[in-house]
Amino acid sequence: MITLLIGKIIGQGRTAEVYEWKDNKVVKLFKETISKNSITHEYRINQVLHNLGIPVAKTYDLIKVDGKYGIVYEYIKAPSMMKVLSSKPWKVDQLAKMMANLHKVLQKHVDIELQNQNKRIKGNIALTDRLPSDIKKKLYDYIDTLPDDNILCHGDLHPDNILISRDRVIVIDWMTAAKGNPLSDVARTSIMFKYGTIPEPTTDTQKYIIQRIRHRFLIKYIKRYLKLSGGNIKEIEKWEVPMAAARLIEGIPNGEKELLINLINKKINSM
Repeated sequence: MITLLIGKIIGQGRTAEVYEWKDNKVVKLFKETISKNSITHEYRINQVLHNLGIPVAKTYDLIKVDGKYGIVYEYIKAPSMMKVLSSKPWKVDQLAKMMANLHKVLQKHVDIELQNQNKRIKGNIALTDRLPSDIKKKLYDYIDTLPDDNILCHGDLHPDNILISRDRVIVIDWMTAAKGNPLSDVARTSIMFKYGTIPEPTTDTQKYIIQRIRHRFLIKYIKRYLKLSGGNIKEIEKWEVPMAAARLIEGIPNGEKELLINLINKKINSM
């Protein structure tokens, strides 16, 4: 009976697919590789953040459909920032500054139960089979030298996880939320722009254009964020190697993983 409630698919990513639901809602159905604990975490953190006034989608229920766990959200009929950028690339500066403003707004002290960001980074590094044990040990020791904090970190902020409508901007996909140093979250975003591979099939001309837009977006985003935070680029860059190493356990293309490993090998001895 519950299967009949599912409408057409309206979005999909590495961890889940989103379908129309009843009563102006959507259901985000997670892939079987995603643990129930991770799904429950996303459900609970969205509830808490919504109650705190953080710009997130309202959650309604945690359900199971055809053996898959899902979260019922309000239906936000708005394009992602990525779709806006793809259709209107001349807005790159405006959108980059918008994301920086939003990221800074999200980064506040929150008195809620969340995993420590540094522990999460170490945990992810421990799980990868792409790094030898001596490199992992150096990374653990290096992370211990980095400043910790109690600031809300999204853990995966990029234009596909931001929805833009006329009257509101919403941040989605909070499964990786943690508390820690806000610059670690900015570094995570930075390495995705720097080393993220471009999906195929794509012509050489298209790749060149996408790379130029990405590069400009990152520059404008970082510049705006640093203006708002009063920080400096060197402090962000200190987090890039640990965040690159932590990303190796994710379902990203092998080509992107090789780029991240090259970065780690290049920087590890000078850290």
